[in-house]
Amino acid sequence: MCFGRPESGRNLLSIYYLLFGQKLKKEHIITAHYTVGTDLNPLNAEHYARESFALVNQRAKELDIQVDNRYRVTDKLVQEMIHFVRKERPDMLLLGAGSHYRPDASGTTPGAILWLSLFRDKIDEVLEQVKCPVAVFVNRHYREGAMISLVLGGMIDAFLLFYLEEILATGHSVRLFLFDTDDDRFRLKVRELMENYPGLIFPVGCTKADDLITEDKDGLLIMSHLSYIKLAKEEEALSKLSSLLVIRRNKSNGNK
Repeated sequence: MCFGRPESGRNLLSIYYLLFGQKLKKEHIITAHYTVGTDLNPLNAEHYARESFALVNQRAKELDIQVDNRYRVTDKLVQEMIHFVRKERPDMLLLGAGSHYRPDASGTTPGAILWLSLFRDKIDEVLEQVKCPVAVFVNRHYREGAMISLVLGGMIDAFLLFYLEEILATGHSVRLFLFDTDDDRFRLKVRELMENYPGLIFPVGCTKADDLITEDKDGLLIMSHLSYIKLAKEEEALSKLSSLLVIRRNKSNGNK
């Protein structure tokens, strides 16, 4: 789990808990914070490290789980993150992206293009270089406990069912946005889920990004990276969506 602002670390750990629940108590969870630069005074670095992990450690205590804090000062952020993932081989790399991540910065104001492109390039390079599942959290006033929605575009998004079942197993209801598909296997899986978790799944048919806009501005919308790339073309609708969790599947074998 990699984060920048201290408050994002707390949110990311809550997202991890949403996806994996009680299983986290048996896992080795690494929280990594990076400060970009090389001229940071060692005393200041120690202070920043304490401040950076204060909120995520507080949340870990509330959830009764253990976290392993890692603090690094670097001028090679992407390379450090890629090295970290290849060494630790995590089940999932969770990244915080503020509120602005998009795979294409075209159409933004000139002053925003440079920043968005820079951050986009960093995330995209990490996605390209690591094989484990990667989730990017786009925080737009997310509130823990608010409505959870998930987008399924057919069997290509079947890997998301693992996370969906983890959420449902906790008793949390989920709004399920379903893009029309002729795949009978996909329809059967959805039907089985609704039978296994009666009253917890609220299916909604959708055909475009506008259909995903809801009044739950503090909720969370989960989707695959492939779905996000397609939806990102509808920039106006994308800007009106709630907080997002964009998940890129495992590149090694497709699991999770």
